[in-house]
Amino acid sequence: MKHKLFPYGNARLLLIRLSWNLRISLELLSVIILFIITNGCRGAKSAGNVKVTLERQINSFSPLDSYSFETNDERNTFFPAELISVNTENPTLKIPLPGSRNVYVAYADETIYLASSEGYLGAFDGKTGKVIWKQITKNLPYYKVYVTPYFLAVSEGGGEVTRNGKLWFLDLKSGKVINRYDTTWRVEYFLQDDEYLYCVSRPLELTTYSLSTGERRNSTFLSFSPRGAMRSSGKLVLLSEGGVLLLVNAENLITEKVHLFNETVVSAPVLWKENLILLVNNRILAEDRNIVVFNLKDFTQSIKIPMSNFAEAAPVVEADTIYIATSDGRVAAYNITNGRNVWTTDILAPSVILALYTNRLLLWAQYLSETGLEKFNVPVEQHRFYSRKPEWADAKSDYSQALIILERANGKVSQVLSLPSSTLYFPLLPTPYHVLVHKFDEGIIGYDLELKLAPPTSIK
Repeated sequence: MKHKLFPYGNARLLLIRLSWNLRISLELLSVIILFIITNGCRGAKSAGNVKVTLERQINSFSPLDSYSFETNDERNTFFPAELISVNTENPTLKIPLPGSRNVYVAYADETIYLASSEGYLGAFDGKTGKVIWKQITKNLPYYKVYVTPYFLAVSEGGGEVTRNGKLWFLDLKSGKVINRYDTTWRVEYFLQDDEYLYCVSRPLELTTYSLSTGERRNSTFLSFSPRGAMRSSGKLVLLSEGGVLLLVNAENLITEKVHLFNETVVSAPVLWKENLILLVNNRILAEDRNIVVFNLKDFTQSIKIPMSNFAEAAPVVEADTIYIATSDGRVAAYNITNGRNVWTTDILAPSVILALYTNRLLLWAQYLSETGLEKFNVPVEQHRFYSRKPEWADAKSDYSQALIILERANGKVSQVLSLPSSTLYFPLLPTPYHVLVHKFDEGIIGYDLELKLAPPTSIK
């Protein structure tokens, strides 16, 4: 079951914080100046680790930035199975993490790997939550975890931009340290192929490491702060929020192509076959927001699809269909070749798409009352997203959340599962067995999923 239920071939979901830090003209000038600048390799002791068979992994939303949903091509949210039901009554998986506020999770080979800014680091059985190994180092801001066939990569560092970060390679089975590197900046994105691990640091560095030995191979400085990193056909696809797109040779880290988008803000990239799907002007107060499909083979823009409003998450793409949820409560499906709207559904509250199945979509939705908006210091410009109260919202609570299941063929609401309103929950990721959520200050719980194997279907 493990092998058949894992996602394949879809783009990893990336969610980005909308902050305009660099002017486009400066970014483009930097690209030209730093078109090919490389650093020498710094050696490390051999990892000496044994390769394991690694099924494709799933990585959670970035927890450290509010409205910061990050993407790259390892977050696959399409499961080739039918979603039958979700049980939210009595979670069978519980991982206690007292005092935890920022948790990042990766799932691979029926194992949950997690790190937190409060110093939690560990591996847990993906079905039961039983501890495989666990470390607690208080006040050490672990940032992200990433699974390779040889080791677990852990990025250390806190804050918006962290200098002098650290990169740890740990044994998958025991958590024992294999290698440790001091990095110029905190690693934000991880990518891998059969031989190398690619680490993209914000704001400026791209470094590769040998998977089999753990040794640093080569490095180059980038000309901008990356907001998306993906891998496609032996190339690295790097995107800045300011609209600079680089196509980098994965072997030698030489930039082969550069494209400058005309739009002010470009974000949330997703790969589908030879297409890069991204959001332009996806800002709360912007008016001209669009989904853009960019062909990486001929390096041209193919179509532009108007968005109804600001999106808190990147689109999910499968079978030539783009699915997106926006903060005005709408969820829509579009044909990727011609931009035609297949269907649109209004669920009355902001949401993000957690996973796509052959028959259904799984959403995470939230609603805040007027008191809740003030309590959680939500910016005034976002209050309009909560002007309509959905039926599932708790009348006695300032903050309500729900899992919502939509039919993939027509967007019809199939099921609404309200979550307890006494505690804050944050979505982490779906696995073949659970929907993992972070219960604020307490730990991780897993709502049981019932799935049925089924072949992928195409929505026309």
